Amino acid sequence: MDRFDVSSKLDYKEIKDLVEKGGKPFIVRHLSKREVVEKDFLQIDEALSVFSKIGKPLRGCLAITCGGYDDITDELFEIMEVREYVREVFNKHPHIFYYINTEMDTHKWLIESLVDVETYFVGEKLTDRQIYERYGKDFESIPQVMSSLNDSEGLLPRLLKGIIRHGKRNKDAMGSKKVALMYASMFGDPIKSLREAGLKDQDLKDLGLDIE
Repeated sequence: MDRFDVSSKLDYKEIKDLVEKGGKPFIVRHLSKREVVEKDFLQIDEALSVFSKIGKPLRGCLAITCGGYDDITDELFEIMEVREYVREVFNKHPHIFYYINTEMDTHKWLIESLVDVETYFVGEKLTDRQIYERYGKDFESIPQVMSSLNDSEGLLPRLLKGIIRHGKRNKDAMGSKKVALMYASMFGDPIKSLREAGLKDQDLKDLGLDIE
């Protein structure tokens, strides 16, 4: 399928027309620092309203980015107001990760802002602007952030259930289970996590997991 970038608009009819013509829209919602600080959810609410109406064809078609924090060395998931914003979005829309695109890695900051993260840095910790000034587009030399996720609050089963249930609603049971598997795998024991989310042994086998 062709992929269209319609990040500058979010009109139900236009997106629906693209889908009906065989297109697969790629929609970007960029959050400003003001929206995060003031807990302005309008962009997200509007996007999820449109996505939920169209359903399955828009699985994995939403990217959410966040700006306004280029002058500090903290990662987005280390900023409390960002974590609070993501948590409230998840509480309002527990199915949101069904629609989040994972190819561009924009899902990572959302997941990391939702759960606990253990990090260590390879190289000097810099702001985004310092990184650009020093390294430009030399991505291989940019200091790396190594991290591991810890679901200490037990949010993962709810996240996976949100994806799976929404997929069933969209008549996309297998597609949603594959999405759930991808997120479960980020935490190290996907079989255990998927079972906690309600999947049966046959579901796990259908996903190609070895449960013996």
